[in-house]
Amino acid sequence: MEGHGGGEFIRTLVFTSINFILYLFILVKFVFPKLKGSVEKSKSEMLVELEASKKRLEEAKQIYNRALEKRKSAEQEKEKIKSEIEELTEKECERIRNSAETYSKNKIEEINRIIEMRVQEKRKELEKYAFQLVLKLAEEKILKVKTKEDEERFLSLALSKIRDLKSSNRN
Repeated sequence: MEGHGGGEFIRTLVFTSINFILYLFILVKFVFPKLKGSVEKSKSEMLVELEASKKRLEEAKQIYNRALEKRKSAEQEKEKIKSEIEELTEKECERIRNSAETYSKNKIEEINRIIEMRVQEKRKELEKYAFQLVLKLAEEKILKVKTKEDEERFLSLALSKIRDLKSSNRN
């Protein structure tokens, strides 16, 4: 058996070696090139995708930086507008205060003129009433006692009162 078994081993070894070489040839000739092509294609696609990602990342960084600059610019513009609004508000408040002050002064002057006119009217009414009263009292006095001396004295007194009233009105 030993003699018989040794030949079988060699035959199996030769047959297995031929099969192995045949499989190796088929792999090298047909499978490896396709695998290598597929690996190379995947590698090149990955490199292209990596480059595109790097480019997109750089673009995103630029967009982000521009956005930051715009934000900073917007903040500065906001502060500028805010200070302008505060300044305009202060000016408008001052204008309104001045306008209100002028209006109130004009109204006070107008009211004072109206008061003065009414005081003058009432003074004239009072003078008229006093004059009528003096005349009435004088008439009553004259009617009670009608002596010549009394009439002259009363008339001179009435005339002096009238003169006093007229002179006080002129002042």
